[in-house]
Amino acid sequence: MELKGFKPYTFSSNVKDFWSPPFDTISPEEELDLKKHEYNITHITLPRGPGSITASARTFTTWAEHGIISQLENDSIILLKQKFTRNGKEMERFGIIALARVYPDDGSIKPHEMTFEGPRKNREEVMRGLGLIPEPIFLISPGNAFLDAIRASYKKARKVQVFKQPADVENTIFVIEDENDIKNISESVRKQVAIVADGHHRLAAIKEIAATDHGGWNYAMAYIASSEDPALFISGIHRIVKANITADSFLKSLSRVFDTQEARSFDPEKGFSIYINGRLYSIEPKKDFLAENGEYMHDPGLFVKKAILEKIIGMDAKQIETGIIYSHDLDYAINMVNDRKAGLVILMPDWDKKTFTEVVSAGHLLSQKSTYFYPKPPSGVAIYKP
Repeated sequence: MELKGFKPYTFSSNVKDFWSPPFDTISPEEELDLKKHEYNITHITLPRGPGSITASARTFTTWAEHGIISQLENDSIILLKQKFTRNGKEMERFGIIALARVYPDDGSIKPHEMTFEGPRKNREEVMRGLGLIPEPIFLISPGNAFLDAIRASYKKARKVQVFKQPADVENTIFVIEDENDIKNISESVRKQVAIVADGHHRLAAIKEIAATDHGGWNYAMAYIASSEDPALFISGIHRIVKANITADSFLKSLSRVFDTQEARSFDPEKGFSIYINGRLYSIEPKKDFLAENGEYMHDPGLFVKKAILEKIIGMDAKQIETGIIYSHDLDYAINMVNDRKAGLVILMPDWDKKTFTEVVSAGHLLSQKSTYFYPKPPSGVAIYKP
């Protein structure tokens, strides 16, 4: 992977509430709340309605003219330290935001999920219209050398700002300006293949733009973390089925090919569960069914699609694309069923990081919305103008 420093635009330290979650994780209600803040990054990342992309581009220009955002003078790398608590243990993760070459594609950045054409076209339209990459894609790089290089540079980095996003994650922004530190970080990943954690549609869109525009679009702004970092977590993304499902009929069909057992709580370390009609069931495929569908087991999302959505519920490709809501939020998924806004939810297990890396490194392209990496880098930390 080829990394290099750049001159990002960053928000002034006097500006508050500029940050947001990545654009594709924001609910409509959350978007409304975020846009109540005059200088929130969603005014750029989430243009809405006719002419809105042009208006968002003007907003960026206005912010730059008035010092709301400004461009760093020297090639730099942004360092992001994230502190949070998981399972009662305080964790701390380091990652960087730099430019990663993505075009021409040399195989050094490996996607792990398939993409939908609609979202890819949307991100291409937005970024072309803005002339910006307003938030980074998320990459993970194997090996301890990269993590060691980041930690070494942390000692000399310039602290810029501290904020919480989400409420349980403290984010501290630093700027790495030392040329040797930038060189050491770049060298630590030069022979490594990075895996795309988040931002598959943005990456595909950037490559499409680069194919015609070249120039700075050959590089994507990327947040990179180490796969060796114990503070990197990979959860599954739950499948919320919007269709009205008759519980008795579904459970009867399910029990033919899955061993089902009513459960009190969902344990993401122990496999799949189903929540329907106010009840939770842990499920495990029967041996005969598993033997017939074992080719899908490397990809839990694909297995659920083939084994449950298609074979048991009877959904076709279009129904799956339009009739499934994807969310990592367990409470949200459960409440969708309780509020009768959905028929059932398929609760997805956590990924083992070693298994994930082996599957993707072997060349398997996982189904859409297969993983949820936590914590995510907030949007608003840096903006890149190719």
